[in-house]
Amino acid sequence: MKKELVNIFGKVKYELVGPNGLIKQKGEFHNIVVNEGDNWLIEVLSGTIGASMFASAFCHLGTGYSTGASVKTVDWLITSLADSSRPVYTGYPRFKATDYNVLQFYFEFGAGEFTSAGIDEAVIVSQRSIASGTKPFSSKILSFAEVTTAVNKDAADIFRLTWEITLLGS
Repeated sequence: MKKELVNIFGKVKYELVGPNGLIKQKGEFHNIVVNEGDNWLIEVLSGTIGASMFASAFCHLGTGYSTGASVKTVDWLITSLADSSRPVYTGYPRFKATDYNVLQFYFEFGAGEFTSAGIDEAVIVSQRSIASGTKPFSSKILSFAEVTTAVNKDAADIFRLTWEITLLGS
């Protein structure tokens, strides 16, 4: 399969839910499948690796993204946050019920887990980052997203991300 024949784009929706169950902040922003992600998808589609690799994906968060433009060559977060890796939620990834061209990932950073001010970047990766937030040597990045309105997650908050990757033929 030639990469030129497939258009890939995506978006991320997020919610920051306070301890009272009310939404404190929500938004939607663009994500980009990076060069490593293009190759990862081609490997899955060609049967070189199994699609089950997506079921063990992780979301990792960071701060420090300041250039204002997502680029295909991103290979890790600008400033990764220690202990901010979370596995893809049970039952994900899955196809969006209303559009089988859309692959959805869902990640949740629960109350009592991980706190940070200024979260402004996120990645989907193939392996959990080590405690310091460093990218594991053999990990692949599928997608990068700039969180356009920085999020401040307090200890009692829940931070939810629904990540969508859309595949369309040319």
